[in-house]
Amino acid sequence: MADLLEWTLRLAEGGEPWRTAWRPLAPGVWSSDVGRFFEALKRLDAHFSEPMPSAMSMEILFQGPISDVLTHIGQPAMLRRLAGSRVKGEVMILADVEAGRVGLDQAAPKWEFD
Repeated sequence: MADLLEWTLRLAEGGEPWRTAWRPLAPGVWSSDVGRFFEALKRLDAHFSEPMPSAMSMEILFQGPISDVLTHIGQPAMLRRLAGSRVKGEVMILADVEAGRVGLDQAAPKWEFD
């Protein structure tokens, strides 16, 4: 997912074709990869916070790499459910979402589905 977020940022910044902007890295140590994911998310969040428009439209960025990230986020939940270890779903319209809060320090769920 860090690869996808970094790719999204390169696409949003422009300057290189989308095919050459894709540069996946081999998986590393879990803690390093978690840090890389949150750092990429932080940089992407900062880019989207700037008044300058992205080189690629938000619609295409969400249609492509960002929707791919969301798909990957759902995969572990699906696999856990298949293994009999369900993950409770959060009602995201009630979630305490704050611009710029993109690290591990997140608000507790407001309400979960049973």
